[in-house]
Amino acid sequence: MTTLKKLLEANTGSGRRRVTQVFQDFCELGALAIRNVVQRRGFDEREDRYLSIAATYTPEEMDRFATALAYLTLELQARLSDVLGTLYMSLDLGNQRLGQFFTPYEVSVLAARITAGDLVQRLQTQEFVTVGEPTCGSGGMVIATAEALRDAGVNYQTSMHVTAQDIDSTAVHMTYIQLALLHVPAIVVHGNTLTMERRDIWPTPAHVLGGWHAKLRPRGADGLTSSEPPTANHPAGHVVSGADAPSQTGGTGAADKTLILCECCALKLDKDDDSACRGLHHHTHPGLDAPTNAVISHGPLTWDGAHDLACQGHQGGIVRPSETYWLTSAISTQVDPLTKSVVGP
Repeated sequence: MTTLKKLLEANTGSGRRRVTQVFQDFCELGALAIRNVVQRRGFDEREDRYLSIAATYTPEEMDRFATALAYLTLELQARLSDVLGTLYMSLDLGNQRLGQFFTPYEVSVLAARITAGDLVQRLQTQEFVTVGEPTCGSGGMVIATAEALRDAGVNYQTSMHVTAQDIDSTAVHMTYIQLALLHVPAIVVHGNTLTMERRDIWPTPAHVLGGWHAKLRPRGADGLTSSEPPTANHPAGHVVSGADAPSQTGGTGAADKTLILCECCALKLDKDDDSACRGLHHHTHPGLDAPTNAVISHGPLTWDGAHDLACQGHQGGIVRPSETYWLTSAISTQVDPLTKSVVGP
């Protein structure tokens, strides 16, 4: 946490920028980089937004952002926690006027453990549970629920789908990054829960790679992505909390980033023939002992350093944050979470 905080504070440029702006930019850049790997619709608009933010920072400062994302990955890999919510408060970014304060993660864990028994019981008779967080803040309550399920012997990556929502864009980006790195199947909605307004919908890699849109349809649950017209909220199976929200008051690379995925999951990601699966590819990473089935892509965005997320989830394994992190390898120079060595183009 200390290293992550220092990296962001260093990007204030000796006072040229407010730490609030740096934190917001870090969260948005990370969220955009992850989303643009797994969702093609709206790619160009998000890419332009990414580049417009990046243009306000020096290459050295952008490298710090990439390193900060790697350290966030390491923090989440060490243990499930609301790292960004804790960081937000440690940087004194809480806003009393807007009620922007994040529930301490320990409190979220306590609340999640109280309700986890009900979710585990439901899983005795159904394949997965749906969880709703109408004012998600930094996603702390969702992460705590995932931790409670894991401790109960449940693989939250295959047994839980989350619909999280917040009116504040930075909160949306915080939640999206953390749920993406933890491989939580989720859509994170930027919108107003009270008026049912939806401005944008962010599907996590686990949602896309796991085919959750199709899984949710029979239940009438919330499997929307931004490829569909926004509508009013569908009912979620379980609402975790409304207390965690701060705000309910009011990779660069080329554009051709077609993913190649393993055959066993038959995912639809090719831009020209979205029913095609492009085969199985083997890669070796210095941090791993043997070749692994890996998701890679055409063009400069490659991912040679992780297990195949789709295969890993399909086989019931736990996908680690470092494996999702490699999806963002178009972001300048990075720190490899597996070896802590600096890597990059």
